[in-house]
Amino acid sequence: MSELVLLDDSYQGVQNAPNFHVGNRTLLRRVDPHNYFLADPVLKGFLEKMNVVPYAINLYDNQNFIEISPFFFPNSAANWSYSMYQNCVNSILELNTQLNSLGYCLVDGHCFNTVFFYTQPVFVDLGSIIPGTANDGIKELKSYRKALLSYRVTSAARTRSRLDSEIEAPRYTDVIRDLICPDHFVSWRGRLARLVGYQGVSRWRHYYSANPDEYCDQPKEEVVRRILEDIKPKTVYDVGCNTGHYAYIAESLGADVVACDPDPDCVDYLYRAIKGKGRRILPLVADLDDLLRAIERTYSNLRPRHVDTVMMLALVHHLVYRVGYSFEDIFDRVRKLGAGSLIIEFVNKKDANVTEWDNKSSKPWYGLEQLCTVGERYFRRCEVHRFHDDERPIVVFSERTDV
Repeated sequence: MSELVLLDDSYQGVQNAPNFHVGNRTLLRRVDPHNYFLADPVLKGFLEKMNVVPYAINLYDNQNFIEISPFFFPNSAANWSYSMYQNCVNSILELNTQLNSLGYCLVDGHCFNTVFFYTQPVFVDLGSIIPGTANDGIKELKSYRKALLSYRVTSAARTRSRLDSEIEAPRYTDVIRDLICPDHFVSWRGRLARLVGYQGVSRWRHYYSANPDEYCDQPKEEVVRRILEDIKPKTVYDVGCNTGHYAYIAESLGADVVACDPDPDCVDYLYRAIKGKGRRILPLVADLDDLLRAIERTYSNLRPRHVDTVMMLALVHHLVYRVGYSFEDIFDRVRKLGAGSLIIEFVNKKDANVTEWDNKSSKPWYGLEQLCTVGERYFRRCEVHRFHDDERPIVVFSERTDV
């Protein structure tokens, strides 16, 4: 067996090297020669059982490389709920313990070297597995573990601000623009609230159960189900998923689902509900911009390039009135996600909350007709499905114009 080639240790190197893509497999990590033991089939099988990312060592361009298949969706500790974070920490500590029993250890064992595949944390930093029993790589991880208490108490707070530090800081001009524009300032206030934390259980976790007739009724479910059955998406991003009611429906129809919500308590509830049950749902603490940041960060070349369908149910009015987006802002972001189709539940001005918000900050352009007009610049087809009193029609956009 030939020796593994000494290669750059960074994910950025993977991004910048187009020849690192071989068929439908992608090179994850370039490793030092002393990592040749990773080719041992017995050790490889053990590592994969211990939730290390499945890998293969293949010859390419007369050199040996470690390759993996693309991720379903990139994510990091900044996108995890408390229980996901706790599960990750315990998983890495157990991995290191088992490696120690075989004469190996982790030289770099912190959480940013783990990615969740649905509800399972999977360690991806193969190059940090080395011979020996030194535990220097676990010191940082243990400091993360100590921070779990603050994460539990505030549901975000101190720990999330630390985890979010990997996200690029806003540019000065963006901050000035948002301070000048009240609508945009609402968005920053919301982000600050996330860093300050949520005390106790959030009210959004009971969004469905407290209002079953209004928000989770049979006619709406039938419309959404019928739309998904017609589209037959293989992948769905459910943006603003709450506790995942409609993510379950999409997954039950055969889709792999990213279910994201900026409320950590809702995501934690969903994660605990599906953990260990084999559901093809990846819960993430993320809003629309967080999804884009995750894609644009280091794992961007290790994921599928497009999503079949994006769902935004009972979300657009929040994005417009509470975050400060225009319809163009929303569709621009959906386009960057690579969405083949978009399902929107449009809550119009008949809704009491929207009426109240519009009285405070009038948006004469906020209407179903205007939404469809803007959407048709991005998608060739627009279909409106009405039910009840037409307060919350479901709008389906399909056939992207940039394809």
